[in-house]
Amino acid sequence: MKDFYFYTLSATFVATSILIAMMHSTEIKVSDECIVENGFIAQGKELKNLTSSPGTSFTFVAASQSSPAYITASSHVPRVNAQASAGIFAVLGPDYERVLGGRALSMTVSARKNRAYALDEFDMGYFTAGAGDSGWKTRKLTNVWRDYVLYFTPTSSQSEPDIDYLGIWPGVRGEKKLMDLRYIKVKVLDKTMNSNSKCSDGNN
Repeated sequence: MKDFYFYTLSATFVATSILIAMMHSTEIKVSDECIVENGFIAQGKELKNLTSSPGTSFTFVAASQSSPAYITASSHVPRVNAQASAGIFAVLGPDYERVLGGRALSMTVSARKNRAYALDEFDMGYFTAGAGDSGWKTRKLTNVWRDYVLYFTPTSSQSEPDIDYLGIWPGVRGEKKLMDLRYIKVKVLDKTMNSNSKCSDGNN
């Protein structure tokens, strides 16, 4: 397949996946106050809504009595040869970019080596559509679940808010080794809000 058609199809796939993810993320309206108070988390069945860019893939593993739900993630193309993307990622809609812009954040990935075909390290990053990125940060995996934390403050955008992405890249060399991931979350460290603000998630 010629490169032009490959990258066109890849871009179409990613755009469609992001649109589907955004539809899931906007099913329940979250107030600004709740975004600041609760941040964002993808865990349990919500892990199925993650998007895998061309060159990466994941498989969902349902929860059992002895284990939480998680995904096994891998890459089969070296990142240097893949289309620029956020790897395997969660999508935060425009409300999140608007509210989180200019705030100190912590992004946490709970992960471990896969027991069958262990990956030694992965990259994690916070990406935006024009408000500045953290870039990829490499983390060493262990045999047990561990929280890997990245601190980042996205720029407060002066334009119409767009989309933010919480991404991992499971192995930059594309060696097809596996890691397990049980959640990705963002916590707001700078919680300054109007003193009269109150969190309402739309279900109260």
